Amino acid sequence: MESKLTIAVETKMNTQVEEKLRWFQVLASLYDIASPHMKAFTGLQCQALEQRIIDMEMLYGNVHILRQLLSVINNIPEPPEGEISQIKRHFEIALSSCVNASEALTKYVQFDECDIDGQFQLDNVLNALLTARHHSESTHRKLNFSPE
Repeated sequence: MESKLTIAVETKMNTQVEEKLRWFQVLASLYDIASPHMKAFTGLQCQALEQRIIDMEMLYGNVHILRQLLSVINNIPEPPEGEISQIKRHFEIALSSCVNASEALTKYVQFDECDIDGQFQLDNVLNALLTARHHSESTHRKLNFSPE
């Protein structure tokens, strides 16, 4: 016969596992929605940026959705479990970096190719894209999505 303490510990552990699974499912669902829109940014090639071959209208559509998802992520409570909290944080950074890249791209396309401010904005774009790519890949790995 199991003791009351053993039953209480098992119940608490089951509750923690269920909560972690719920958080994981929420983040995985949101990542699944965000992924193609983040790829519009993380998939930009340096050569296309330097040659200013950028479909800004398409990027604006993607960033609009990413801003909405970032708002959702920012407004959900912090997960109590450290690993899930870290996944949430990496996801937030990936989304935020895509938004930052969009803002820098908007400024970048306004400058002449030889303008020093244009080079500064290109550097901002590249930094934001590298950060977005790193955190998006980290989120992807942590959520254990299969490679695409």
